[in-house]
Amino acid sequence: MDRPSRFGATISSSPSAGRKTPSPEQLWRIDQLTDGTWRILPKAVPDSKEPLALTAIGDSTPTLAKFDSKSDNGRWNLKKP
Repeated sequence: MDRPSRFGATISSSPSAGRKTPSPEQLWRIDQLTDGTWRILPKAVPDSKEPLALTAIGDSTPTLAKFDSKSDNGRWNLKKP
């Protein structure tokens, strides 16, 4: 039985039924920078012509903004749990 998920995809009990390709707004690119940190960018941002990266505002609030290579706000440390 198929049912919609909160992410807009279809969840199916059959492995081959209901497969959908995610929209570009749901796909992310993760680039490793030379200092070992990571830059996270969405594949596409609606109504935006410039590339945006996941950036921290303050201590914990994420937003999409133009990547600033001189700031630590767009650099992420990814670790195994």
